Amino acid sequence: MAKQQHFSVEARTTATPAAVYALLADGASWLRWAPFTGFELEREGETGGGSTGAIRVFTSRWITNREELTGLAQDRQFSYRSLSGMPIRNHAATVRLTPAADGGTLITW
Repeated sequence: MAKQQHFSVEARTTATPAAVYALLADGASWLRWAPFTGFELEREGETGGGSTGAIRVFTSRWITNREELTGLAQDRQFSYRSLSGMPIRNHAATVRLTPAADGGTLITW
């Protein structure tokens, strides 16, 4: 049995938590800032669109990644789990957005 791994990455931006959250929540925007070439909303979430329970599909030259949104807190937290496509098992992530004193955002992924 493989050992479970945990890691965390932090970054700062001058953008507000609301602006960062908007990019995370809008799957189509990932084509502008992540290495994906395609996006599809396979299933709408519990309250429609990209809400909790939505399944999003991102494609690139190498993979087709399906993920389910598992926890959303407007402008503060964005959680998902990988359903298929990634070369790892049981991948889940939470992105936390913390307002920085300088008006920007601390992103912990």
